[in-house]
Amino acid sequence: MHSTECGLVGMGPATAAKIAAGEQTALLTSLLFLAAHWMEQGGIPRFARDLAAMTDALPKGSTRSAEQRALLAAGCDLYDLLTHAPQGRQALQDLLAQPVAHDAEGKG
Repeated sequence: MHSTECGLVGMGPATAAKIAAGEQTALLTSLLFLAAHWMEQGGIPRFARDLAAMTDALPKGSTRSAEQRALLAAGCDLYDLLTHAPQGRQALQDLLAQPVAHDAEGKG
């Protein structure tokens, strides 16, 4: 898909244009936001990957739905993949250093 009109969380036309132009940092940051969004949908605060590890210890009667568990797992997997590379770790550090990297309406 080559459209700059994406529906990804935190990705507006400006970010899509940077990705289309080959800016690796924009791509990594957007993927980190996607991972964070999936983790949030799974019930874990944004970028709180260490908390996600504790979900394995949830009681059997947990109220987390199968969909939430799937989103959480996908978000954690993507986060882990990205932060395994030095460029991904640097993108995460840069992202966390910014007060607001992308707004919720995707204007960034």
